[in-house]
Amino acid sequence: MLKLKGKCILLNQLRYTNIPKALGPIDNVKFQEIEQDLLQKIVKYDANDHRLYEVQRRLVKQVQASIRTLYGLQPSVDKATISPEDRALLNEFFLKVSRFNETLFSYISSNLKIGEGVLPCFPSIYESLSKFHASLGNFSDYSNLMKWMSQDSVLKSPDIFIAGLETIGRSFTRQRMSRKQAEDLTNSLINDSFIDGINIFDHLYSYANQQDSIEKVRKSLDLTNYFVPVDRGLVTELAESSRPIFSTLLSEPFHGVNPFSNAFNSSQNLITAFKRQKAIELQGTVLIQPVVPSLSALDYWEPNKTNISKRRKDQLRASLLEEQKVWKKVLLHAFLDLLDRLKKTQRMRRMSPYSLLKILKPEQYVEIMVTMVDTIMADSSYQFASLNAVIRELGARCEHDCRIWELKQQGLIDVYESFYIRYAQQADSASIAQDSFRKLWFQACNEHSNEIAIIKERCRPWNQGLRFRVGRQLFQLMYDHLKFDENARRQSLLKNAPVEPRKEAPILYETERKIDNTCVQELKVHPKLAHWYSAADYPPLRFASVELPMLCPPVPRIDTGQAGYLFSSNYATDLIRQSTSERGSGQAIRDSVESIDSASFGEMYDALNCLSACPWQVNKEILSRVIELAQTSSDKNLSVIRPTEKPVSVNYKETRQLEETERKKVIREYFEKQKEYDESRSLWASSVYLLSIASKYKDETFYFPHSMDFRGRVYPCPPHFSYMGSDISRGILKFAKGVPLGEKGFDWLLIHLTNLSGLKKRASNTERLQFANSLMHEIEDSAENPFT
Repeated sequence: MLKLKGKCILLNQLRYTNIPKALGPIDNVKFQEIEQDLLQKIVKYDANDHRLYEVQRRLVKQVQASIRTLYGLQPSVDKATISPEDRALLNEFFLKVSRFNETLFSYISSNLKIGEGVLPCFPSIYESLSKFHASLGNFSDYSNLMKWMSQDSVLKSPDIFIAGLETIGRSFTRQRMSRKQAEDLTNSLINDSFIDGINIFDHLYSYANQQDSIEKVRKSLDLTNYFVPVDRGLVTELAESSRPIFSTLLSEPFHGVNPFSNAFNSSQNLITAFKRQKAIELQGTVLIQPVVPSLSALDYWEPNKTNISKRRKDQLRASLLEEQKVWKKVLLHAFLDLLDRLKKTQRMRRMSPYSLLKILKPEQYVEIMVTMVDTIMADSSYQFASLNAVIRELGARCEHDCRIWELKQQGLIDVYESFYIRYAQQADSASIAQDSFRKLWFQACNEHSNEIAIIKERCRPWNQGLRFRVGRQLFQLMYDHLKFDENARRQSLLKNAPVEPRKEAPILYETERKIDNTCVQELKVHPKLAHWYSAADYPPLRFASVELPMLCPPVPRIDTGQAGYLFSSNYATDLIRQSTSERGSGQAIRDSVESIDSASFGEMYDALNCLSACPWQVNKEILSRVIELAQTSSDKNLSVIRPTEKPVSVNYKETRQLEETERKKVIREYFEKQKEYDESRSLWASSVYLLSIASKYKDETFYFPHSMDFRGRVYPCPPHFSYMGSDISRGILKFAKGVPLGEKGFDWLLIHLTNLSGLKKRASNTERLQFANSLMHEIEDSAENPFT
C-alpha cells in the first residue's frame, strides 16, 4: 500500500510485467483468446529480423518470454521468417501494446498529481514512481521499488538512481536517517549505478529540479568522496561528423554575423513579444475575427433580407452569452454528478478518467465544453464532423489545460522568462558568439543551471486513448444536458416583450450522411441555434496556439524532444511527425528517435533551428488586394472563389424510369457537381483561415517553428498559414529581414514568372528571360492594376 495525501492507492498490479496480463483489463485482449497458431508464430519470430523496428524487437523478446512462462512453450531452434501477413499481424498486436503503455504512463502520472486512483503499473512507470518517492523523502518505498525492479529484471535508468540520491538527501535533511546510514546508502547506490554502466554525474544536468531536487541530491553526494567530472561535450559542442559535406561546412571559419538580427529594433520590443506569446500559449487558443464570411455564415445567409444592423447583432450576442450562462450552470451540476459516479467505480482494477477529470477545477472543464459548442459553430471542419473528431478535440483541450497546470506546479513558467529572453537577445543581435542557435541556447541555460533541468522535464503527453476517454465523458455530458431556449432569440429583439417560459430543445444531435453509398454518423447542431449564432456574428474563429506563427523566436531544438513553441505541443512539433502509412509505425518512429544518441543529429537540429529563426512579415498591399478579391469576385478561374451552389440530390426512384445510359449520366453529373461543391467549400474554408490569420498578423514580425516527416522533408508547424502553403499564402508573405537579390536577381524573378505561366516549358533560361522582357509593359500594368 502507498499513501498519497492521506489516501490509499492500491498497488496490487504494480508488478504486472507480462504484456498479456496488462492488456487484459484495458483492451480485453487475453492470451487465452488468441489462437494457438498466433502464439506459435510469435514464439518463432526472429527478434533480430532487420525489417522490425527497434520497439518491435524488444516487444518480441518480452512477449516470447511471457508466452513460454505462461504456456510452457519451449524456444524454437528454427526461426520463422516474417511474411507480409505476419508482419501486419505483428504490427496490429504491438500497436495495442504501445498504446497501452502510453495510456498507462499518462494515467499513472495523473494519479500521482492528484493523489488518488487505482494504479496498475508497467515497467516504464517505475521512473515516475521513483521520482514521486523522492519528492516525499520516503526511502523505504523507494527501496521496495528497487527490489521489485530487480526481481522483474527491469533496467534502471539514470533518473531512477538520481531519484534515490534525492530520496536519501531529503530523508537526511528531515532527520529520518543518521549521517552514517545516509552515507552507506549513497555509496551503495552509486556503486550499483556503476555496475549497471551508468555514470549518474553525466545525467545530473537533465534531472528535473522540482522542490529543490538538485539541492537534495547534492546533500547526499556531500556525504561521500565520489565525484566524476561531467562530460558536457554533447551539450556545448557539435558532434564530430564523418560526412564529407558537413565536415567541409564545419571547417569554414565562423565570422559571427547573424543574418536574422534586429528583427525587433529594440530589446524591449523583444521582451514584449515574448510576453504576448507566453500569454497566447497559456490561454491555449486565440480568437480571430474572419475577414470574409465563414462557411457557417454563408450557409445561413438570406439574400432576400436586409443585413442585420450592428445594434441587433449586439442584442443577439448579449442574449446568446446569457444563454451560455444557463448552459454552464447545468453542465457544472452534471459534471459534479459525473465525478461522484466515477469515484465510486474507479477501484474496479481498470483505468478510469476520474483522475484526469480531477486535475483542474470543475469550472475549467465546463468552460472547455461550452467553447467546444462555439468551435462547432465557427469551425467549418466541425459543421459535419464525426463524433470521434469532436471527442478527440475535447480530450486534446483538456490535455493542454492540464499540461499548463503541471508546468505551473513545476515552477517552469515563472523561471522560463529569464534565460529565454537572454537567448533571444543573443539570437537577435547583429553579432553572435556561437555558430549555431543550439549553442546559444546552451550558453543561456548554463548561466541558469538550476533551471535547465526543469526545461528537460516536460510533462508526459497523453496518448490517443486517454484523450478519447476524457473527451467521451465530456461529450456525453454535452449531448445529454445541453439544451437552449428557442424563445430567447426572438425575445431579445422585442421591446418590453412578456417573459415566456423556456422552450428547450437539444443543442446537439446525430444525423446520417450518405458518402459514396455508405451512411456515416455525424454530429450537427440545432438549425435554430446555428441561425442564432450566425445572426449574432458570433463567435470568431478559434485557433490553437500551435496552429499560429510565433511572435518571438522559437525555442531551438537541442535533442529529440519537443521544441519550437514555449509551452504548447502537438503532433507537428515532434522532431519527426507521425506517419499514417503503416499502423504502428508512428510509435515505432518515436521509440527509435528517443533511443538514438542525440549528438548524432547535431547538424539536423541546426538546420531546423536556422529555418525556424527566420523572421517573416505580411505583405499588406497584396493581402488587401486578395481580401478585396475574395469579397467581391466569383470568377471560377481564380484561386479564391465562393462555394458553388449545393446540387439537388438524385431521386433514385425517378431515375428507374430512365434508360440505363441516361440514368448513369444523371447520377454521374450529380456526383461531379457534388464533388465540385465539396471542393469549393474546402478551398473557401482554407481561404477564410489563411486570410483571417494573415490579417491578424499583418502588423507583426513572426516565426514558423519547423519539424520533419519520416522522409526528412521539412515543414513549418502551423498548418493554415505558412510559406509552404498555396500560391496565395506564399504571395502575401515576405522576409522581415530581406536582402538584395544581387545584380541578376531581377532576371531570375522574370524567369520564375515565365515558369509560372507554363508557356515556355522547353525554352532555355535566356529565351524565358527574353519572353518576359517582351511582355514587360503588360507585367507592369497587371501589377499596378490587377483588377482591370
